[in-house]
Amino acid sequence: MSASESTTSSRPTPDRILDAAEKLFSEQGFAATTLRQVTRATGMSQPNIYNHFEDKQALYDGVLERAMGLLFGTIEAAVQREGATSAHAIEATGEVLGRDPGLARLLYHEVARGAPDLERVCRGWSWSLLAAALADLDADEANRFEDEDHSLLLVAFFNLVIGSFATAHAFHEHTADETHEAESIEHKTRFLVRTWQRIVTLHD
Repeated sequence: MSASESTTSSRPTPDRILDAAEKLFSEQGFAATTLRQVTRATGMSQPNIYNHFEDKQALYDGVLERAMGLLFGTIEAAVQREGATSAHAIEATGEVLGRDPGLARLLYHEVARGAPDLERVCRGWSWSLLAAALADLDADEANRFEDEDHSLLLVAFFNLVIGSFATAHAFHEHTADETHEAESIEHKTRFLVRTWQRIVTLHD
């Protein structure tokens, strides 16, 4: 299942292309994925793909923009609610990644290649992630981090929350909740909330 969910035959052509490309990019990464593979996955001709995306880079940008808009838009909506905490952001993230675990792997593939497109595509979304990471600290003077630690806090939040979904399949022999059933996702989300709360309250 990809970032948008519906019956394949009823979806607009660009979305069908993005669905197939997202799956391939999340499984193989940018370099290993070819437009020929996308055409086979969609059942379309290559000229039809080019009618909507001029090249592989444009298709990849479209996949990233849609996926990051969904993920970070959900986080932003969660942290903008009155009384929101990082727990709400983690729960919102778990809801998105539980439905589409390939999205987390897509992010990790991009980071592994040096993230050349991530900052450009995400634009201001990283600030939503930072706001989520700092939500609990803003209300607790005693537990606030130094300003110079905020970027490190963002990295920690990203790797704890998104990394747990991106890498779970690699540890399936050692974990009991590798499935994407609702109960398993809820269990993982509760664990992440507890872990993050310990991180932000037990620092020096």
